[in-house]
Amino acid sequence: MGKKAALVGMGCGPYTVTAEGMIAIEKADLICGSKRMLELLPDTGARLMEEYRTSVLSEVIPEASEERIAVLYSGDVSIYSGAMELYRRLDAAGIDTRLIPGVSVVSYFASRIGRSAEDMNVVSCHGRDMELFLELEKGSPLFIYTSNGDDVKKICEKLSNAGKGDCEVMIGERLGYPDERITGYMAKQVRDIEIDVLNILFIESV
Repeated sequence: MGKKAALVGMGCGPYTVTAEGMIAIEKADLICGSKRMLELLPDTGARLMEEYRTSVLSEVIPEASEERIAVLYSGDVSIYSGAMELYRRLDAAGIDTRLIPGVSVVSYFASRIGRSAEDMNVVSCHGRDMELFLELEKGSPLFIYTSNGDDVKKICEKLSNAGKGDCEVMIGERLGYPDERITGYMAKQVRDIEIDVLNILFIESV
């Protein structure tokens, strides 16, 4: 039959994985992902492996005894996701690999605040440098993927230090979970609040 791998975007929270994604998960003999992703699953009888690092999975999957493998990613596999590099490595290893999209946090957040994502500038400061003011100068509303609450505070501190502390920002926290929260602030207010590690930042304009 040959080994098959599905790289599945799980969307936001427990309820937005697609039907195609769930079918791949239900058929899998081995399911890999972070602890948070694995906790979203029903009991399928598959072996679970708490692992999401591309460097490890690209070695483990070709050697695994299981024939059908699913790897779980938050959000969508095509937007700032480790899925793309794993796809390239598994494909190069001759494994039949497919990418299954999920609901991205950007599209989810945009729908929650009643906005179209078409004209948004989407960037990430997750493990990378971001030129905040260069991005803002492009003139489009800005969605920023962050690593944690500290990233949000650092960005808002930069705005405040540049004399833009009255600029309005929106923070989406734990999107897709029952306790999700979307709150608006002035940038100068953000330093004094607690922010969940699962968040995304939206800046309309400065």
